[in-house]
Amino acid sequence: MAKKFVKVPVGGMTAEEVLARWQRGELYQVEKKEVLSDDELLARCQQEALAYVAAIDEFATAEWQPHLHRLWEVIVADEVFAAELVMKQNRRLNKYFVTSLVCNLQVRGVYYSTESVSLLKLHLTLEGITKKNSIYKNMVNYPVNVEQRKRLSTLMEDFLASLK
Repeated sequence: MAKKFVKVPVGGMTAEEVLARWQRGELYQVEKKEVLSDDELLARCQQEALAYVAAIDEFATAEWQPHLHRLWEVIVADEVFAAELVMKQNRRLNKYFVTSLVCNLQVRGVYYSTESVSLLKLHLTLEGITKKNSIYKNMVNYPVNVEQRKRLSTLMEDFLASLK
C-alpha cells in the first residue's frame, strides 16, 4: 500500500499532530536546491579543491612539503586554472582536472616521483578509496594543456622566487 503524503501549511497542525504523523512516517521535507552565483560556485570549488588535495600532503617532497598548501592556493586562484575547476554541466568541482594537475605537479617534483608513489596511489588517497573509479579512468578527458603546463611552470618559478 502506497503512503499518501499531505502537504500542511506552517502552523496548520498542533505539535501533537506533527509528532503523531512523524511516528506514522507521514511527514517529509522538500529540500531546496541551493542556487549559487558563478563567483560563489567558483569560490566553493576552489575551497573544495584545496581540501581534496590536502589528502595527499604526505606524498609531497621535502622541498615542497612546507609550501604545498600555499602553492595550491596560488594555483586554484590563477585565472587559467580557476576556469577549469568548475564542471559547467553539473556545477561541481572538476576532480578530473584537479587529478591531472596533481599528475603534472608530480612530474615537476612537487610530489614523490612515480617510481616511489604511483599516480594510482595518489588518486586512491585523494578519493579515499581502494579501487580505480571514473575520475581516474576519465582524467585523460580533462588534460592540462600546453598553455596550462607553461602557466604552471611560471607559477612555480614565481612562487619559489617569492620564498627567497
